[in-house]
Amino acid sequence: MKETTTLASILKKYWLTVGLIGTVSAVLADPTDTLAAAGNWLAANRGADLVIFLIFLCSGLGLKIEQLRHGISDWPLLALSLFLIFVLAPLLALALGRWPLPEGVRIGLYLVAIMPTTLSSGVVMTAAAGGNLAAALLITIVANSLATITVPLVFPLLFAGAIGSGPIQLERLPMMANIASLVVLPLAGGMLLRRPWAEFIERRGGVLGLVNQVLVLVMVATACARSKPTILTGLGSLPSIGLLAGSYHALLVGAALGLARLLRIGPGRREAAIFMGGQKTLTLAVLLQLQFFPQFGEALVFNVGHHLIHLVMDGFLVAALNRES
Repeated sequence: MKETTTLASILKKYWLTVGLIGTVSAVLADPTDTLAAAGNWLAANRGADLVIFLIFLCSGLGLKIEQLRHGISDWPLLALSLFLIFVLAPLLALALGRWPLPEGVRIGLYLVAIMPTTLSSGVVMTAAAGGNLAAALLITIVANSLATITVPLVFPLLFAGAIGSGPIQLERLPMMANIASLVVLPLAGGMLLRRPWAEFIERRGGVLGLVNQVLVLVMVATACARSKPTILTGLGSLPSIGLLAGSYHALLVGAALGLARLLRIGPGRREAAIFMGGQKTLTLAVLLQLQFFPQFGEALVFNVGHHLIHLVMDGFLVAALNRES
């Protein structure tokens, strides 16, 4: 009975990690391709757009904007975090991308690099490590709003020559409008809707988080379905993908720690920069892989692998920072 209870508690704590691995495995191992067909139908009928809209709507409903006033005054922390997210992350990826990597892996690395920060895990880990929760909330809202501009601007620059077909022809304004409608609009709408429903949402907060994470699994399954053939042929690159993803995240976290010390952003403040500056949202990266690079299954494997790895690494980092303080 004790072993069953322990297993249940582990699954409850890490169920998203288990869910991501299980979802990808189920789609790839399905001999009838029923799951792949369902995912392809969803992608063909703009289901992926609806799913990502709902993910950010749920995320907005879960953000306690009344706490923001406690983080607005810390401009050095906000500036450092945005520098890590939008400047250093792409530069590090560009440097690592000069190594002789498979095209799909390089694309996955670049997709991760241009993403804004996470909407939930980084905030939770900042608070768990004793950091400024309000500052973490501010960073996630500002970063995901700025992504409307930064992703369309950096995307064609970073991907120029990254694949054999040459530079990507991209209409920036339509892409900005698309990201705004799928990220900023539902995020802002969720925050506004939260106010009259705050008490109800507080009571049902666990259900809201569960719905959000299930939607993430649906998004990953859809992308996996589109890229199933190339993922299956590229499974041999899993060890190198894991090493690259772990190294990339370690470099970002190390830079965050070093720059925080240089700028005299100490314990209680630095945690927000470390976790928000180092973590990257998964859903938007998966959507872009689905739209632009469905033929490169390794890109999706890198996106999901990086997400799993940085959650595990940051879990250990939370414990280390707590011991230090």
